[in-house]
Amino acid sequence: MDGILLIDKPAGLTTRQIDNHLKHVYSTKKIGHAGTLDPFATGLVLVGVNQGTKALSFFEYLDKTYIATLKLGERTKSGDNETEVVETADVPELNDTLISYKMLGLLGEQKQVPPMYSAIKINGKPLYELARQDIEVERDARNVTIFGLKLISYNEKENTIQFEAHVSKGTYIRTLGEDIAKALGTVGHLIALRRIKIGKFSIGKAIKYEDINESTRLYSIPSACYFIPKVPVNEKIKSKVQNGVPMKVKTKSDILLFVDQAQPNKAISFYMRSEGGYFRCKRGLNE
Repeated sequence: MDGILLIDKPAGLTTRQIDNHLKHVYSTKKIGHAGTLDPFATGLVLVGVNQGTKALSFFEYLDKTYIATLKLGERTKSGDNETEVVETADVPELNDTLISYKMLGLLGEQKQVPPMYSAIKINGKPLYELARQDIEVERDARNVTIFGLKLISYNEKENTIQFEAHVSKGTYIRTLGEDIAKALGTVGHLIALRRIKIGKFSIGKAIKYEDINESTRLYSIPSACYFIPKVPVNEKIKSKVQNGVPMKVKTKSDILLFVDQAQPNKAISFYMRSEGGYFRCKRGLNE
């Protein structure tokens, strides 16, 4: 069984714990995920099963959409409710119009410094391990894009804002939440986070974690990789592709997925653009 699984992750679990559970469900060691979610967060996770793990790196480039709840007036070490409050501030008088206006100023391309509480590794060590030891190191800012920010609701009594964010890969919503709070003249941290979309995949198509079993439907690799052009090949060309022979293809795309002409849902190999109009094998599949 090979393919991609859409899972609705519950709060309290790490994505690694989900991987380990699925290894038992599908009786395989080849399980992985595309993009982690913090333990306190819920929502959509793409999981690769067996040969599906070879496609996971390509999903990392897809944009994502989240719904988050921001608590104003309190900042925590981690930017969420998993650590203690380290700073408090008054919350100015706000309304929906003002909040939406301030959010507009955060749209577009920008540099974002990853939080210390993240899985990014420096010298082989995850940043969150250093953060737990109260060690802070310099982090390089990353290019990210905020495509859309929409206010869903503002609760003046609770000092909370619920918003929807459509962002590029690598964007930390905890940091974005802190930026929103700063734009509003205060501090803040996330108390809830839910990922609802990855590319065209939506949470409505995901299976609840507790409902997964060995017969749960997987997306085939070609259907899951909707954003990669497919090249159907006959048996003669298929043999060359399986052996990693460079292929010349006229296309504007930098990546191709060769599939079996007789069985279009059977993936053969991912190829990446090389020199002279040729494509070279990036990752072979054994479906």
